Amino acid sequence: MDGVQNFGRVTDSYFRGGEVTPAGVDALANLGVRTIIDLRDEESPGEAEACQRNGIKYFKFPMSGHATPDDRTVDEILSIIQQAKEPIYVHCSAGKHRAGTIAALYRTRVQGWSKERAWAEQKSYGFGPPEGHPMLYAFVYGGQTETVHASTARLSDRAAAETAKEKSSKKMNKKDDDDDDIEVTWPVIYNEAGLSSSAGYISVADVIKRAKAEGANGDVLKIDLEWDDARSIVTWDVTFSSGDEYEFDAGSGKHLGTKSKAPAKLATLSPLSPVTSDKSWLTFQEIIRKAEASRSQKVTEMELKQIKGRPEILYEVVLADGTTIYYDATTGKAIEV
Repeated sequence: MDGVQNFGRVTDSYFRGGEVTPAGVDALANLGVRTIIDLRDEESPGEAEACQRNGIKYFKFPMSGHATPDDRTVDEILSIIQQAKEPIYVHCSAGKHRAGTIAALYRTRVQGWSKERAWAEQKSYGFGPPEGHPMLYAFVYGGQTETVHASTARLSDRAAAETAKEKSSKKMNKKDDDDDDIEVTWPVIYNEAGLSSSAGYISVADVIKRAKAEGANGDVLKIDLEWDDARSIVTWDVTFSSGDEYEFDAGSGKHLGTKSKAPAKLATLSPLSPVTSDKSWLTFQEIIRKAEASRSQKVTEMELKQIKGRPEILYEVVLADGTTIYYDATTGKAIEV
């Protein structure tokens, strides 16, 4: 398929492969694809925009070809594939290792294929010798190395997996382009809980629009992006001058609820109304990257707001260890508040 590398069909509604160009996204849209999952741990210029233009939902789950995949991330990817009501395309760079791993997990965990059959298919797409990507291979098929925590029993029994999940503490500083060329890039943090600098969260403008569709009125005073530990999801929370806060699933955009905020807390804030149109402010995910790079920790909560008496709009960022950092939303510089 033009613009789509190493294209393959897993089922009638699940396709897998490698890198896609904007023209490739158009071709996938013509095929009926309405969801794309990008597994690359590098930038994907133009892909999200092409998906938006075609009405395709775009998810990015950065995965390294040289590290043990994160259990929860894999479960989430497989869940999206299973629940998709329209065709879905899952890809990495060359469609060999990372996309092949997800396809093999789908075959064995969801469809009940034998590992031998799944491996034969995976090899046909160019995975190569297991020793080239031992952690990916062992995660699917089982194996014993000191860096691998997957086991055959866990792979064959998803119920056991739910009670025996392990948190990966491994941090990689390599980027895999699926052609076995490795170059140094930013550290990839594999903590299970926290915000992501590359996930396909719905936009600020979109969440404000959704809040207004649910009955919100008044000026926007505060926008939160935070990890909800109880539900293991990331949420948007938008607070209006009317005193109501609207909560949404940051990935799906589903409205999760509305609650009233204490007037005393809102009295210290100035309206944020221009945030939907001013392009000069850094995005939430740009600030996440700055915070993670400076402290090597996950970000768990962020607020975009303007405090009365201060000229700048700022981000309040909470790290995994409870540390709070403030950033100027325009310059991205750390500031004292």
